[in-house]
Amino acid sequence: MYNMRKAVDAGLRQQDHLDPNWFNKIYRTKLHMGSCKDCMLGQQYGDFEEGVKALGLDDESAVNLGYSIPRFMIYDGCDLVDRFWKALNRMWKEAIMDRECWTS
Repeated sequence: MYNMRKAVDAGLRQQDHLDPNWFNKIYRTKLHMGSCKDCMLGQQYGDFEEGVKALGLDDESAVNLGYSIPRFMIYDGCDLVDRFWKALNRMWKEAIMDRECWTS
């Protein structure tokens, strides 16, 4: 069963490990996890797919790190797709705000 909170927490650990100041490179107001350019990886690597390649991820690991939602939700016309993207977006924005508060 997919747990979005655990996925985002895993992604946060990865981001913190790769660059402790990663959150300073993300435009929180522009962040849109459903966008290939404005998502976490898009803002860091220019495009979601470029980020996936740079980090050596596949679709499943991108989902497990909170960078995307499970593909079946996208391709099977799940009624909750927008809610899942919004929830993922909210979790990342909250994490960025938390990191900003810790360093100020």
